[in-house]
Amino acid sequence: MSINDGETVEIAPRPPSNNAEFYENGSTGSRAANVEWVEIVEPQSRQTMYANLVTGQCAWEPPTGANVKTTHQNQWWELFDSKTGRYYYYNASSSVTKWQKPTGTDIDIIPLAKLQTLKENTEGGASAKIRRTCETQTSPSVRRVANKVVTGPVFAQNISPETGVVTFRSNSQNSQNTLNGMQSSFEWMSLDEELSERAASEYGANPPSTRNGPPYGAFPTAASASSTLSHAPSSDSIPARSSRSASPPVTGRKSLFSSVTSTKSKNKNGWSKDAPKNSLTQPDNKQLRKETTALFKLIQSYMGDRKSKTSPEQVALSFCELAVKKPEIADEAIALLMQQLSDNEKPDSLRRGWELLTIVLAFIFPTETISEKLNEFLNKHLDPIFDLPEVSTSYFSQQCIKRLSKVIARLKPTLSTIQETKIHIFRPPLFSASLEELMQMQSEKFPELKLPWLLTTLIELLYQSGGRRTEGLFRVAGDPEQLATARGQLDGWLAPKMHDANVPAGLLKLWLRQLPVPLILPNLYQRALVASDTPAEAIRLVDLLPEINRLVLVRVIALLQDLSREEVVAKTKMDTSNLAMVIAPNILRCESEDPRVIFENTRREMSFLKVLIINYDTTFIQNGYKMDIEDIVGRGPVGSRDAAEIKIRTRKQLPKEKEDVPNVDSMVPGVGQKVWVRTWGCSHNTSDSEYMAGLLQQAGYDVLKEGEAADVWVLNSCTVKTPSEQQANNLVVQGQEQGKKIIMAGCVSQAAPSEPWLQNVSIVGVKQIDRIVEVVEETLKGNKVRLLTRNRPDALLSLPKMRKNELIEVLSISTGCLNNCTYCKTKMARGDLVSYPLEDLVEQARAAFHDEGVKELWLTSEDLGAWGRDINLVLPDLLNALVKVIPDGSMMRLGMTNPPYILDHLETMSFPKDEFSLSMDCIRLGDSYGEPFRLLGTTHDGIA
Repeated sequence: MSINDGETVEIAPRPPSNNAEFYENGSTGSRAANVEWVEIVEPQSRQTMYANLVTGQCAWEPPTGANVKTTHQNQWWELFDSKTGRYYYYNASSSVTKWQKPTGTDIDIIPLAKLQTLKENTEGGASAKIRRTCETQTSPSVRRVANKVVTGPVFAQNISPETGVVTFRSNSQNSQNTLNGMQSSFEWMSLDEELSERAASEYGANPPSTRNGPPYGAFPTAASASSTLSHAPSSDSIPARSSRSASPPVTGRKSLFSSVTSTKSKNKNGWSKDAPKNSLTQPDNKQLRKETTALFKLIQSYMGDRKSKTSPEQVALSFCELAVKKPEIADEAIALLMQQLSDNEKPDSLRRGWELLTIVLAFIFPTETISEKLNEFLNKHLDPIFDLPEVSTSYFSQQCIKRLSKVIARLKPTLSTIQETKIHIFRPPLFSASLEELMQMQSEKFPELKLPWLLTTLIELLYQSGGRRTEGLFRVAGDPEQLATARGQLDGWLAPKMHDANVPAGLLKLWLRQLPVPLILPNLYQRALVASDTPAEAIRLVDLLPEINRLVLVRVIALLQDLSREEVVAKTKMDTSNLAMVIAPNILRCESEDPRVIFENTRREMSFLKVLIINYDTTFIQNGYKMDIEDIVGRGPVGSRDAAEIKIRTRKQLPKEKEDVPNVDSMVPGVGQKVWVRTWGCSHNTSDSEYMAGLLQQAGYDVLKEGEAADVWVLNSCTVKTPSEQQANNLVVQGQEQGKKIIMAGCVSQAAPSEPWLQNVSIVGVKQIDRIVEVVEETLKGNKVRLLTRNRPDALLSLPKMRKNELIEVLSISTGCLNNCTYCKTKMARGDLVSYPLEDLVEQARAAFHDEGVKELWLTSEDLGAWGRDINLVLPDLLNALVKVIPDGSMMRLGMTNPPYILDHLETMSFPKDEFSLSMDCIRLGDSYGEPFRLLGTTHDGIA
């Protein structure tokens, strides 16, 4: 430190400390106890001085015979940052600063922050005045001639890890005891560029030095010397890089909304209890004065700095309603909030102010006039090390920046939207979040999902609420109250109960529309329009999207493909063109505001999506992409397999008269391979087996009645009876011993796929029976496949069927049930009640009797009597409709049901016996329920 003859130097005062604390946190190891004096080199002039580690005294020369530790490149100064209340470390040799305390056997820590306290303890109250001015002098004990004229007291505490600041100041005082009355002090030293760039986001970085020496600014005058000290930046005053100068001026520096300001400017640029006389953004605009005062009073009321009888939400509403009137008022509101958040020493007021700033940014866009200052203000508070124990300013800054970055239309201020945006500060919404944010938020809740939970849930709700039979789906708007309620529940990760398919359909469109970046990225928008007539180019464009965008888009396309099936369109009246028209604007975003351009692009957007619906292969994601396909090669452990690797090949049924078909040793699936389908349990399982056998036969497989000659065993299991489950277990073991390929289906594998005896077999779930060909094909290749998700519609009634008895049509009228029995595996496997549409059931029965010659109709379900309760119908409605298409002399048989859902309809279910025969397969009743059988015209003994 540059010192003239006749001067000694003291370190600027710091918080009280004692010797014990000094020895604990000071020099490393035991050196503090053995070394009394330490050599220090002033960084600018490179002159040497000595500090006493016991008394805190500084001098040009140490006392004769004193034990002195010489300086070296691993000497670090321990300094104190008053704003954060933390110590940091500065290396005078390399000009590097950092938060972490350096460690190592060759490291010396010089506790400059505590030396002044030691000095004050030895000199008593003499330093009280010195602490107020932060400029100290003592009489020199050793004199030394110096050629430098820039001298003065040391202000070592001005060094700060973020600002990297060491300041030199001059003083024009003259005295007989000081040479020319000159004093030396530290000047601001800029941090390394890398640290300056990273300081706002990385805590505790160790930046490499990028410059040989620090730049220095001009020295201030004597009049400004004392006030300059209070301008020295501390660790929470990091300006953005774009506005930072290498050597900030040390006098008269004014920075609007700076967190640390001088005493003179504090009331002007920081928190104030009085409203400003003029506008902060446009001081000459007299029309803004009235709004400025009104805004300021509302801010004070919300922050608790002004008494108010109005609720905080109502105050925020009044503030936002005033701010959205004009852009200049919005800018003034932001400027006033930044002022009241600067130098605010009240934690509760500070928290409320940040809360209000975050709320208002959901309703307004700052103009260029204020946006730069706002960005600088927010970036300055991003670092968590500046957080107070009571207020996490860094979190509020992050939320503000997120709201500024979203390009969606701003909300209209209402009491409900104010409350909603306030909640979203601490519980970010799923709607309007980016795809990356959604995947990050759900990573702990649903780590297995490769698609956003919100998307898969909305699609599942759409199917559960009857979307495939809802006329005008995606075109008809849902009830606004139901939409708002369901959205709030989904934002809280709750799946709402829905009965109107237009609600999940509307929410799905809303979610797609509110994505910050559309599924088709803006830079690919024009290319998508060009590809609207070229299927190959459209498909290629989808494959260019980021992975999460591609998966979400393909899942949406898969949904639209299912909804554009002929039998679905007959009910929804929404064909491919209609679906493309209503969905395309939500996945492509036209940035032009010219109505003619928008109109022309709308047609091409629709054509682009229509091309994808017709041509894009979505088979790999139709299962919900929940990673439920597992592949085992050999006998290794079960591992995940990418669903995209599984391909479905369509095959024509082989002509039966062809005799030269290769046999079992053929490696082409479906050509010469034999499959045995074994069924246990209820007639619903029988129906599923008949569908699977029909699909396999259509694909070219030989479906056998016995398993001995078969290559693949499909075992359709039942959970109701323990003997059935045990028989399936035994058959699996037997088949594996014989080298058979085993595929488990039915309720056992769906409800308990982790059972040990199921680990080395393929599984097809109860809602995946239409994919049995795919599973058999992969199993023959040596893979083990597991399709377990229920997040898809039930198999179509029109699938090909291979009847066990050609004269009996086993017709499943619904799946699942309405009960919630605690230990029911059937409920676990089949899920909630989903009734097949009445028209589909009647048509299936008509075709079976009139086109295929069956004589008996078996109606089956987990709970027959509950049919229709999810679609506002009852079982007699179905029975009355079926009677009209069943020929004379035929039989209809009803399956299992529960008392609560059948007793109300028994009287209406008695039909003339000369028309056809009606029998009851099983009613789950005790012997006390004899009356129902009397009403049916039958007896207990006559029930099969």
